Amino acid sequence: MSYRVVFILLVSVCIIQCKKEDRNTEECPSGGNSSGAITDTCNLHPELCAKRFNEVSYLMTHNAHADLADFSSLAANQDGDITEQLNAGVRGIGLKVYNTSGSTTGWLFCSGAPDNLYVYHGDPTLGCETFESVLNEIKAFYLAHPKEVIPITIEGDAPPGEVMAAFAAEGMDEFMHEQDFSSPWPTLQSMIDANKRLVVFMDDGASTDPYPKIHDMYNFIYDTDYDHQNPSTFDCEKFRGNHTGGTLFTLNHFITDITPQQDDAAIINDVSFLLPRARSCWAYNNHIPNFVMIDFFNTSDPLRSIDSLNLNGL
Repeated sequence: MSYRVVFILLVSVCIIQCKKEDRNTEECPSGGNSSGAITDTCNLHPELCAKRFNEVSYLMTHNAHADLADFSSLAANQDGDITEQLNAGVRGIGLKVYNTSGSTTGWLFCSGAPDNLYVYHGDPTLGCETFESVLNEIKAFYLAHPKEVIPITIEGDAPPGEVMAAFAAEGMDEFMHEQDFSSPWPTLQSMIDANKRLVVFMDDGASTDPYPKIHDMYNFIYDTDYDHQNPSTFDCEKFRGNHTGGTLFTLNHFITDITPQQDDAAIINDVSFLLPRARSCWAYNNHIPNFVMIDFFNTSDPLRSIDSLNLNGL
């Protein structure tokens, strides 16, 4: 065997071994996320970096705070806390935030003081946490994952000023993106570069104008009806919000029942149901469903549908 042949064989063996053992080194070109290589991504996928915020679909949890570990099954919409949700690929957090200072009893069922802000679902006796604890979870994930953009929607009766003060108290106001209504949304990459990766929307009936980092939810967003007791009644019609000028679209995709049911989520979260509905509503409204709002995020792998929307399109 000639020296040239031996040399070629040795080089080939070296390359193969390099690919097997050390895909992250400069000598071994990366082969994508599945190989374990370090790849620049935006919300889990490099393909999303150049897309604008309103061109991307985000898996969003309905009543994200209401998980079975801390809430009664009568009120729990999720099976896993916010940290687990974000670690599983959820990128949108839907919350209901309340000010109980005007109530003589509401705060007694929560671990805090009367003037704290709280998150609960319908009735604090069925489960309640401080808004501060929720923000701590989101902040910890945010800081540990610098390539993720996270929208947050807030309903309830907490005043915008108190909500803004809560973000500031946790040092999270510096991470909040401020969007001018008449300007195009930035790309995910530019939001990541600026480290302005929290986008907060709020609806409590009060003006958010004095707090430009809190966006008027139904000025920027329109949604589909949320009140469905049966999957057969799901539709794509615009319900609340700015039907003409809104640049974001929420697809409410959960069953409204006396109590949240995981059996319902098992059916409608499955890719065979969720993806066709999402694509149908995309075509109907000529807009990608940005916030796909679901119950029980870890039932039937709804992230498969979101990935398909983002990577394969309509």
